[in-house]
Amino acid sequence: MTTLPPFYDARHARQFDYRPDARILFDAATLFRRENHVLPAASDPRRNHLVLIDVQRDFCFPEGTLYVGGRSGHGALDDNHRIAGFIYENLTRLSEITCTLDSHLPFQIFFAPFWIDRGGAPLTPHRTISVDEILGGDVAPNPDVVAAVGAQDLTWLTKQVLFYAESLAHAGKYVLYLWPPHVLLGGDGHALVGVIQEARLFHAYARGARNGVEIKGTHPLSENYSVFSPEVLLTHDGASIASRNGALIDSLLVRTG
Repeated sequence: MTTLPPFYDARHARQFDYRPDARILFDAATLFRRENHVLPAASDPRRNHLVLIDVQRDFCFPEGTLYVGGRSGHGALDDNHRIAGFIYENLTRLSEITCTLDSHLPFQIFFAPFWIDRGGAPLTPHRTISVDEILGGDVAPNPDVVAAVGAQDLTWLTKQVLFYAESLAHAGKYVLYLWPPHVLLGGDGHALVGVIQEARLFHAYARGARNGVEIKGTHPLSENYSVFSPEVLLTHDGASIASRNGALIDSLLVRTG
């Protein structure tokens, strides 16, 4: 496909609330497949798997909680259009498209409502938490969230947050940063950008491709910046929090021989 399809409107790439019509897409893709003799992805010897990382409304529009505007101020908006165009232009070359979805709950270790200060007041977003602050009692987990995050009791949770901060410090990759609530499950900001959902569905219908989604970030006691693995896999007493996403890793590996 060398041109954008007639149903595509570039203005929708800048509209937070744009929602494509799946039935229209199915009919358009069916016609395109027949007229252009498009092979199903499963029978195509080429294997090009496109992975789109967190192309969600909260990140990609100024109305979102964590808009990524970049230096120009409209970086993600421009990317919405570019990514959709890339999918259409490479429709017959892409065998599968996987979209990751950052997915959060109201109380998680990287959200301010999880924490209180020495005086019992809730913390605010856009700050870090250090091991020393936890050890010194300057910050502590909010007693009200114990049940919500599945902890045994407040003593257990206090040990766990210290272990978590120490684990991050030891890894040397991230510090514990408190974000504002974003991509909350059930909210508008969690959804894929409309033009990306539109292109993803059109490709799926035209190529018979699975085009799945990979949910990440739902465990209340660990960040999950990468879709391949949470940042910390264990609790302080050795229980498993989560595991690496081996199935996705295997699906992306090109096997030869």
